[in-house]
Amino acid sequence: MTTQLLVIRHGETAWNAEHRIQAISNPAFGHGFRQAARLAERLAGENVDAVYSSELARAWLTALPLAERLGLEVVPEPRLREPVFGVFGD
Repeated sequence: MTTQLLVIRHGETAWNAEHRIQAISNPAFGHGFRQAARLAERLAGENVDAVYSSELARAWLTALPLAERLGLEVVPEPRLREPVFGVFGD
């Protein structure tokens, strides 16, 4: 038996589109909502046992549609948070 780990980056935020560093900021999610919905559709038939996410809005909002589609809860995991980049990150 093998374990498969899927690592998925959060959906696009307004700051991604502007090529800005986000770190722990929570800019508008925008296009990321559609990306998260497509992700949930794409993985709906997969054998997924758990969905983990940092508590940052962009990551949580990406994970939530998939978890709901699979009948799972999103498990908060602070260690998945992006690092703070000092004056460049927030």
